[in-house]
Amino acid sequence: MVLLVPQPTGASPDQILTTDRSTWLLVDPSMVSFDGSTCDRVGTSFTAFKWQAGGCGRAPQVSPLCAHMTVEVRSHGISTY
Repeated sequence: MVLLVPQPTGASPDQILTTDRSTWLLVDPSMVSFDGSTCDRVGTSFTAFKWQAGGCGRAPQVSPLCAHMTVEVRSHGISTY
């Protein structure tokens, strides 16, 4: 598993480790692009997003950031239509 922890600009390691842990996210390594080159993963780089096969022609439900946005929406309790 991979632990993702928000890192506010200018925060020290001690400040980061004592923050609200409800904002931390534990995900399977298969859901993370460690080098940013893979779409549909946490960590997708702009370059991978921009040059993905199908580009804007892809259906919204299968866009590279779809899974990420779903996690964000669910983790913040935002309703969707």
